[in-house]
Amino acid sequence: MNDKYDVKGRVRRLEQRKDWNLGLEHLPNRDSFDVEFSPTGQILRVTTYNMAGAVIVSEQFVYSVSNSTVPGDKPTATALFTKLRGVGS
Repeated sequence: MNDKYDVKGRVRRLEQRKDWNLGLEHLPNRDSFDVEFSPTGQILRVTTYNMAGAVIVSEQFVYSVSNSTVPGDKPTATALFTKLRGVGS
């Protein structure tokens, strides 16, 4: 898959933006987000934006020695991407 996007090696940061000019600036824009990864591939930070392009949520993740998030009640990477993309909602 990385060959399609000229990406070599691990991705450090994903930035996706899609502008919607619907006059609903206060609503979350599920098509605009950033995901920052550690060198080992763990999610470090997820930032979501509203329709106006302003940051509405920025979550930072901390991992324990056993590679689970601390305090442990954060969603998994799959759940985060599902939430960001609006799948199942």
